[in-house]
Amino acid sequence: MSFSNFRNNALPYQNNVNTQHHVIQNNNNFVLDRKLVTIHSNDRDYSKYPNANNFHIKLGSQFDNVQSVRLVDYQFPKKTYVFSDKYCNTKLVLYTFDDTSPTTAISELEGFTKDEKNIIKERGWLDNSGVKKTEVTIPEGNYTGNELAVILDNELTEFSCIYSDVEDKLFLHTNNDKKFFIDFRHKPNYDNVNYASQQEIFDQHTNWGIGYNMGFSKKFIFSSSGTFSYQNNGQYTSKNNRQYVKSEYPILVSSSPIVYLDINKLNQMDEIVPYSGKTTSKYNDNSSYKNNGAFAKINLQNSDFASNPGKIKDIFYSDTPLKSLDRLELKVRHHDGRLVDFKNKEYTIVLEINCLRDKQFNGKTINVPSFYPL
Repeated sequence: MSFSNFRNNALPYQNNVNTQHHVIQNNNNFVLDRKLVTIHSNDRDYSKYPNANNFHIKLGSQFDNVQSVRLVDYQFPKKTYVFSDKYCNTKLVLYTFDDTSPTTAISELEGFTKDEKNIIKERGWLDNSGVKKTEVTIPEGNYTGNELAVILDNELTEFSCIYSDVEDKLFLHTNNDKKFFIDFRHKPNYDNVNYASQQEIFDQHTNWGIGYNMGFSKKFIFSSSGTFSYQNNGQYTSKNNRQYVKSEYPILVSSSPIVYLDINKLNQMDEIVPYSGKTTSKYNDNSSYKNNGAFAKINLQNSDFASNPGKIKDIFYSDTPLKSLDRLELKVRHHDGRLVDFKNKEYTIVLEINCLRDKQFNGKTINVPSFYPL
């Protein structure tokens, strides 16, 4: 066969003008190989990952040349706890002015700075006066406004707690004329949560503790003497000559309607980092965002289990395919970074993994009837 005939008959080859040798022509035709993978949170290794909110898992096989990964289905439990030790919002600390049976003097308050002690003295609390510390812990769970008032009323023996459904606020008062204040300025200690996580939560502007859920600011809340009125279940009631505090804002006892799913190396959604405080500063502006911070945004606004209401658009795509994918690291968190406390509830997701495969022409022509829903 002459060289010209070889060149014309061997279609996979082309002549290179810089050499007498022939090179194989690059194949730019690929077929997308689609594979669905279902993952349940109870597939994880419980000895390594006791919590479903963060774990590693092997896929069972290796996927090569991965160009895209899409979330096509999910089911997450909607009813997760609002009040949880993991969220550091189950403990309340109060101090009562008590000369009859003092437990400590104001000057001896542990953990209080000199300026904080002066703030207390300015409210009429003398340095040689006694104060009694009361700390209560409410059970983890979900509460309505009335239920939260009842549980606080039961736990605080010297106090009464009332919920006003018209204002959506709480009233906390003593059963005597003793002055008191609630300490939301310092974080309580949680033995089952590491210190770094406790401090990180307390430093937030929202969801920083039980005071936020009760409608208070992160400061000392001092009682006032007087008469207050409230409405509950259509009944109007007044309390006279009481030392009391009232929520500054409506209470917050609803779970977050949105959580985020992170999948390491597959995150594709940018996310603004919350709690910026110096956005107008020229040199130390602390506003920021996370590039590829999350894989998907999960809507929990349905009934018991939240699932995708329609076609999900959360998809990871890469022009340069991932060489291989055989394991995943999953994390389910709130926007502020707190891991979702699922307790023993589980969830499931379905991922569509699309891999590139070389397409070789085999001469076949397949006709598909138009009424076949492929």
